[in-house]
Amino acid sequence: MTEEKYPVFQGLMTAADERWSDGGDLHGKNYNDFVRALDKRQGQAILLGNLNYQIGNGGFRQWVDNGYGTEINNVIEVLEEVGTANAHKVIEMLEMLKSFLRKGAENKGCFSTYWIQEETTEECSECGGSGYIQEEEEDEEGNINESEERCSNCHGSGLCEGPEEDSPEGLEIAERYDHEYYAMNAQFLDEIEAFFKGEPLQKVEIMPKVLELRKPKVKLVGTDGNAFSILGKVRQALKMAKYPKEKIEEFTKEATKGDYNELLATCMKWADVC
Repeated sequence: MTEEKYPVFQGLMTAADERWSDGGDLHGKNYNDFVRALDKRQGQAILLGNLNYQIGNGGFRQWVDNGYGTEINNVIEVLEEVGTANAHKVIEMLEMLKSFLRKGAENKGCFSTYWIQEETTEECSECGGSGYIQEEEEDEEGNINESEERCSNCHGSGLCEGPEEDSPEGLEIAERYDHEYYAMNAQFLDEIEAFFKGEPLQKVEIMPKVLELRKPKVKLVGTDGNAFSILGKVRQALKMAKYPKEKIEEFTKEATKGDYNELLATCMKWADVC
């Protein structure tokens, strides 16, 4: 993005960045406070400019990993004001990504975690993944007797909790959106320049979409077969997948009306259990 092609947009960004640089009146503020302290047009330009630069340089994932996604709600507000079809496409992308981002996080650059973390599993170190511990015992006559007991560390599953990782589903969606964003980028930037120039834009009225509910993935490692833990994990997963409250209550009612096996069956009906 050059100042020759987008003089107003880039000019607003440059002016804002100078205020954040050494000697500027906003120098030393963290990114979130810096954005809030700018006047409206400079703030809008910084939000959209960083969105575009980060995605162009390393995709939506870089925009999130460098902390700029902490202002996602404000970016959406600006895009709603731009109001074009392309702006609404970007809003749809951001709204989907929101469910995979930590709420209330502050921008600490690339030294923080902004994605919701998901549990991983790894082979149990105690039993080597077999789920059982082989034991040898010598009897009074000197004979060696072998026995096999369920591993107390993994409770016979062969798997234990591994390190948490950024939501794989969120990363996959971010990568898919990169290509869509690149395809519309040139026209989108022209529209943003026109927006800052105050030129008329062809705005569109977007009707609210019927929420398409995706089946969330749920890992039950660590629940130790506890019905309340299993129920809680699936409820949380449905909440993160943006299921409305009445749907979550519908799941809860269905999952608790029978025995343990019916609970598991209901969980597998509403979520991808692994």
